[in-house]
Amino acid sequence: MAARLGKKAIGGVIPPTITAFTPTGEVYEKGIRDTVDFLLPNVDGLFICGTYGSGLIMTVGQRKRAAEIFIQHVAGRVPVIVQVGIADTESAVELAKHAEVAGADAVASIAPYYYNYTQSELKAYYKALIDAVDIPVYAYNNPKTSGNPLSAGLIKELASYGLSGLKDSSFDMVQFYKFASAIEDPDFRLIVGTEAIMYPALMAGAAGCVSGVANVYPEKVKALYSAVVDGRYEEATSLQYLILAIRDTIKLGPTIAICHDILKMRGVDAGVVRSPFLPTEEDVRSKVRAALEAMGLL
Repeated sequence: MAARLGKKAIGGVIPPTITAFTPTGEVYEKGIRDTVDFLLPNVDGLFICGTYGSGLIMTVGQRKRAAEIFIQHVAGRVPVIVQVGIADTESAVELAKHAEVAGADAVASIAPYYYNYTQSELKAYYKALIDAVDIPVYAYNNPKTSGNPLSAGLIKELASYGLSGLKDSSFDMVQFYKFASAIEDPDFRLIVGTEAIMYPALMAGAAGCVSGVANVYPEKVKALYSAVVDGRYEEATSLQYLILAIRDTIKLGPTIAICHDILKMRGVDAGVVRSPFLPTEEDVRSKVRAALEAMGLL
């Protein structure tokens, strides 16, 4: 079975979009809409309800509501990929079916977590998702958070079954090469899951990058992508270093909370983080602001 092709090609710069919440932890519709409006001029898609999007600390109902808001407000302007991974297969299938009905262009799933699963068990999980919907399904390899790495052999098998793509957040270029070498379907979309190795991954054949930095400086990540695609390699090298510096800045404290802070500094009402995350301390926000000002980014 060939990988399913969506109506829109998925690639380029795709932020793992943060979800806006109210101080009481509810999905904040205005904040989501404002965030989308800020991002759309400089991105090629949105990856929602993933790590940065706090999907794994939201209720199933909240995840469905957030997906509806994102999809409705994007209104087809770029592809929306809904991350549906969760600890059990049935809930993942439920979220995938909901995303399809809501109008998502694709769904993606981190490997089920907490328990250590065999590759055969992970294969059964992804096959259940592929069987459940008629839109592209992406696997999401993030061994650090799931505890269950996806092997190149498994991805090769799933690609033959109908898996449409892979977001690889292993931070490992050797592993990325293994995935790339294993895939024989030219329509399969291999996307790197971090801007930290965006330049080399694009040179190695990545279709795009799901970049956390693109939540706050999408224009800089887009500039790097364009420079690589256009063969402006000296400029691309400088931009990769700049993006690494921005990345270091958003890691001066809790990353997701700092993304909310930076968006506020840039005039975007992106709400706040959801418990158990806490807002950043004032001294951390001051360090972040000072670092961004020093780079000429505020």
